Amino acid sequence: MNPTRAMSSFRTSFDSINDLIRSLSPLYLTIFLFLPLSLSLSLSLSLYLSIYLSISLSLSIYNISLLLLHFPFGDFSFFLSFFLSFFLSFFFLYPFFLSFLLSSFSFQNFFFFFEFFLSFLFYRFFLLFLSFLFFFLSFFSSFLIFFFLFFSFFFFIVSFFFLSFFKIFLFFLLFSIIKVFIPSFFNFFATSFHVNILFFEISFFISFILSFFYVRFFFFLSFFLSSFFSIFFLSFLFFLSFF
Repeated sequence: MNPTRAMSSFRTSFDSINDLIRSLSPLYLTIFLFLPLSLSLSLSLSLYLSIYLSISLSLSIYNISLLLLHFPFGDFSFFLSFFLSFFLSFFFLYPFFLSFLLSSFSFQNFFFFFEFFLSFLFYRFFLLFLSFLFFFLSFFSSFLIFFFLFFSFFFFIVSFFFLSFFKIFLFFLLFSIIKVFIPSFFNFFATSFHVNILFFEISFFISFILSFFYVRFFFFLSFFLSSFFSIFFLSFLFFLSFF
């Protein structure tokens, strides 16, 4: 194949495409360029939202199962699930949306003023739609997370108090059995065994209750703060679309 003929045919096709683009009206050009971009970005945002919700819900369900089984790392899994949902919400989803806003502004700088004005109107409508969509999805996801947090809190507090009192009951039962049936063993270890183990059980019980309420307070405070800032951010975008 002749390279000169190939280059001339490529240049001819490129010139025809360029003439076709120049023949289009600025409004059609704006719509044809901006609509696929907006659709692809909205689909990407929907995909990220579905991933965020699925991970958050799966971690919440997994955390409830761990709390029901009273796994030793139940608190850690609860903290991990909430931290991951918080991380996905603020460091993965919203910066992508902000980068979309910044890229849309830089994308519209290539057009003339009236083209920019028309696309800006379309952009405002699209921003209004996204504000409603994100507000609804954020409220819905916050409600679901709060629902699972409430039930995990309920299951944990029931399992914790039941197993803690049951453990203390078993300790005193074992201590009574040793005291009744093995008096020589009890006389040998009476003072040190009784004081140390009982002090350990009581101090562990009190410290665990305090850490339990402190950790739960931190979780719920972080949850409400994240919900508040997400709703505030989306409300700001909503009011921004009217100006």
